[in-house]
Amino acid sequence: MPISSPSPIGPIGNPERWLIRKPVHPRRAHAKSRSGCQPCKLAKLKCDEEKPVCRRCSTRHYRCCYGRQSANHLSTSSRASELSLNGHLQPIVLGGTDAELWYHFTTCTWATLADPGVTTVVKQSLALAFQYEYLKHAVLALAATHQRFLRASEPSDSLVEQHLWKAISLFRSRLTTPLNSSTMDAVLLTSHVLSTQNFFLHRLEPSGSWSPKCSDGLRWLTLLSGWRTLLLQHRSWLSTSMWAKTVQQTPSSSRIMLQSTSRLEKGMLDTIPIEWRIAFGISEEEEELDSNPYDKVLYDLAALVAREDRRRPLTHVMTFAYRLDPKLLTLLHERDPSAICIIAIWLGCLCQVDLWWVARRARLECYAACEYLETCASDAQRLLLDRTARACGYTFHPSETHCTVNSSE
Repeated sequence: MPISSPSPIGPIGNPERWLIRKPVHPRRAHAKSRSGCQPCKLAKLKCDEEKPVCRRCSTRHYRCCYGRQSANHLSTSSRASELSLNGHLQPIVLGGTDAELWYHFTTCTWATLADPGVTTVVKQSLALAFQYEYLKHAVLALAATHQRFLRASEPSDSLVEQHLWKAISLFRSRLTTPLNSSTMDAVLLTSHVLSTQNFFLHRLEPSGSWSPKCSDGLRWLTLLSGWRTLLLQHRSWLSTSMWAKTVQQTPSSSRIMLQSTSRLEKGMLDTIPIEWRIAFGISEEEEELDSNPYDKVLYDLAALVAREDRRRPLTHVMTFAYRLDPKLLTLLHERDPSAICIIAIWLGCLCQVDLWWVARRARLECYAACEYLETCASDAQRLLLDRTARACGYTFHPSETHCTVNSSE
């Protein structure tokens, strides 16, 4: 058979690759670089070795660290080790994979959790992991999740589940006992780490959070509001906590995280854009103030959206979820279109955050919310969602009919 017209049928795929051989070029001798940063080594990717921060770590907001000590060295150590933390040597009775995970968290993961103010508190609180098992297992579970994300594979599914199950079980037991000031920082950090773990979306398919058939699809959002609940329960001791300075910082367009808007005054409505008030049926009549279930949360959201994208620290964006009114959470569980529209706008702000545990959840949940609202949002709400849809890549289709949006009752 002529080579120019090979048969398309063969025992192993296309026979053309067997008939035409490409010349083999011997690989040139080269020196293998062993001085790349730790995040690039763990991801098994080439590092450009720029200092103090390589390009890959800079774009992904990782802590770029160079050094001779490698994670592989720690992972093979089965004896008690010592790591420097806050200037003090802390004894670590970790062996095998757990030692590697601890090293990964303290050199890479911790710096990706939030803004510098929060990550500093996280690192200062890590020594507590050697006193409280629930915190230790929460840290190791998140480190294993981060490693799996960096390596674009799932070799540590069972490892994540093992540490996560232990962390949740022990943490639940702790929350059944009276809270006190001595365990406050460990409890708050564990809640923060578990919320981060839960927010990370492992699957790639669109989320079913907004489907009426999905009973626990909003667990990720409920857990975020639970962190503020713990803050309130520790409020009398918070001044002595490592978290005190972080949670009491007040941005120019927002308030302290622990405060909540109990009632809207008439002048406060001016901060809510007029198109928002129309879309959610907020009246300016004195006797009807505070009767709308969306007015207080829209007041918080308007302050967040008013900030330019580059001026929205992650802590301030997430604070909106920490402060969600229980009434709005109830409406979300009932799949109320107006409540979902509010969360979609917030998710659109989160789509601007390029962090490994935020980006996937924000984009897919935002896309799913827009898809759900395709036929359930009013025309006025669809106009508000235009920027949100662009942020997550969704395109609204022209529609002549929409279902009636729930109004305040």
